[in-house]
Amino acid sequence: MKTALLLLVTLAAAAGPAQALHCHVCTSSSNCKKPQICSASSSFCKTVIRVEPLSGNLVEKNCSVWCTPTNSQQGQVSKGQETTLCCKGDLCNEGLQSAAPTHTSATLGLALACGLLALLWVPVL
Repeated sequence: MKTALLLLVTLAAAAGPAQALHCHVCTSSSNCKKPQICSASSSFCKTVIRVEPLSGNLVEKNCSVWCTPTNSQQGQVSKGQETTLCCKGDLCNEGLQSAAPTHTSATLGLALACGLLALLWVPVL
């Protein structure tokens, strides 16, 4: 019983309150930076880079519920085309390159709790 209670307390402390994602939200001809708090439904920070025939590059950054990255590499977007970059961490869309997903404190807390649970279930040697 004490073990179950300890596990429950550990999980509650590790998960903590859910926090909204923070992304840069802006539109510019260059790499813009304007941090904003996303809605609770947003899971991704998204950057779309368009090459416009008359005006040059257009960079749009925003929060997104879903995101599908394109496979074009930096500097290889043709006129009239676009590339989409997706990431899942606070302010991860700061640069114009794709960012690796980051682990949230809830994910790390859950991993820690699972590790503790596994230790409690292993028979004492």
